Amino acid sequence: MLAQMSSRQLSEWQAFWEVEPWGAYREDWRIACLLAYLANMFRSSDHAAVLPSEFLTILDPTGETEPPLSPAEQATTAFEENWQAMLGE
Repeated sequence: MLAQMSSRQLSEWQAFWEVEPWGAYREDWRIACLLAYLANMFRSSDHAAVLPSEFLTILDPTGETEPPLSPAEQATTAFEENWQAMLGE
């Protein structure tokens, strides 16, 4: 497949992966988030919250424990930070 793909097509797929990653690590992350949600839903109030990274057996080779934020998530985070700065929080 790669031999039949043009440079432009490969670049487009790479850009798409940057926005919407796929693959085993991403699926593992989704399941870890679900497991953390369930664990936190049933934990007692005197225990610390469980993080999704606690359910991952193999961490991302880059050392990151969370997948990169999507452009929409980045925009939301930037808006929240600016809003808090404007309010002086």
